[in-house]
Amino acid sequence: GELASLLRQGEEWLMDRVLGYARERGYTKYTSVLREAWRMSIVGLTNALIEAAPGGLLGLEMAPDERFSSGPLEAFAVEEARRHRARGVDLGMFLGLLAYYRQSYMDLLERGEPLSPTADDDARRFVSRFFDRLSTAVSVEWNSAGESAKLEELRRQNLHAQNEKHHLTTVLQALPCAVFLADGQGRLTDLN
Repeated sequence: GELASLLRQGEEWLMDRVLGYARERGYTKYTSVLREAWRMSIVGLTNALIEAAPGGLLGLEMAPDERFSSGPLEAFAVEEARRHRARGVDLGMFLGLLAYYRQSYMDLLERGEPLSPTADDDARRFVSRFFDRLSTAVSVEWNSAGESAKLEELRRQNLHAQNEKHHLTTVLQALPCAVFLADGQGRLTDLN
């Protein structure tokens, strides 16, 4: 409906907004500087939000005995928790940045054209509850993994990163021309 259309049309704005918050608050020193990575995160969140929309606000409400283990929103939360935990991100850092994603979506709702007299308030409550439920599902998943499982995730991810680094080094050394790589602050990180 109206909310899905607003979110799809606002994806570029959302990406710029959350990236701005991340830069302002220092999260970018731990995240990708590639705009495409930020775009993919917004697309993933927007897709999860739109998938949750048919159930409305009632479909996002939480109960004390809930396990937060089924449904598309929970599947998205579990995947994101596992992916970030495997990269060495801690729960506080993840939830902190997620708060700025939430703020970006709320900012989009406040800056845009009103949806309709009642749809505006409903959309704000829906997006807010979506992020409440997402944060809760992420926290439940994050804490459900035992320490040995977390260490195994880190070990596998470290091995993968080492293999990628060796691959990059091999390619760099094979190039016939000079190549210099720099980080987001312009500091030299690699050369052949």
